[in-house]
Amino acid sequence: MEPRRKKRLIVGLILLLLWLPIFLVAQHSVEEIHYLKTFLPAKMSPSEAKDAALIEFIKATFIVLPLLIAMIFVWKMSREE
Repeated sequence: MEPRRKKRLIVGLILLLLWLPIFLVAQHSVEEIHYLKTFLPAKMSPSEAKDAALIEFIKATFIVLPLLIAMIFVWKMSREE
């Protein structure tokens, strides 16, 4: 296998592996909001539900943003020859 093709394959695998935690974080956030809506509907006001969704968004952003930056960094490094 030629070096350029091997490099593209490795970069592709790294980028794919970085997508996995992003998917898992998003899935967890959706499940947590679903849990809150299902089991606590009488106890949560619309304002509290909005606050819970905002907190989930902030938590997901703190986890996902560094992964997205890493993906961009890996992709840009792979483009350099």
